[in-house]
Amino acid sequence: MWEAGKLQAAVDKLADVGSEVPALFASNYYICDVFLNISGIFSDANPMNGVTFQNMFFEGVFPGFTIVINRHLAKLAFLNDCSKDIYYHDKWVSLIALGLGGNIIYDSTPLAKYRRHSSAASSTNLGAMAKIKWRINTVLNGDFCPRTKHMLESFGMLFADMVSSDIKDFLLIFNGNKKGKKLFYPQALRRSASGEILLRIIILLGKL
Repeated sequence: MWEAGKLQAAVDKLADVGSEVPALFASNYYICDVFLNISGIFSDANPMNGVTFQNMFFEGVFPGFTIVINRHLAKLAFLNDCSKDIYYHDKWVSLIALGLGGNIIYDSTPLAKYRRHSSAASSTNLGAMAKIKWRINTVLNGDFCPRTKHMLESFGMLFADMVSSDIKDFLLIFNGNKKGKKLFYPQALRRSASGEILLRIIILLGKL
């Protein structure tokens, strides 16, 4: 649920960006119970801290309901033959903005409410070991890997000639079949140590 000033805040910030620059606006948000009683906020810091193009491929940053994009980013993201099969649209537009040198604007003011249902499947209330098992099961038995592979392939096909050499090398490696190059890719692929270990295990198992 958006707050009253959400759209205006996005329009005002995006208006300062050139029309040929892909730009994305995202905001902080309130975490609420089923009755919209506020229990906290999404982040006290900028969620983009420590984010690279490489690790953004394997972990989300902004939930889709917090995002507003400009016209140029919308054209790049959706006027193609790949977008209809992209599942993580929030990550997709964020990757294009970041990878193509666009603008990602974050407003620390909570401008939306996220209703968290008590019955929702989540790792939030699990202990450390249970959380690891939950993540492994979710990733290995879910759609994360095939959906991520499709997004990697789509990004490489559409934008490989528009990115830096560092990003191009990453796309070539992770769209290739050499497991060793993926497994020993020198840059971090997740921001947390546990997430990094889990992802390398997934690569070792040949899932990515």
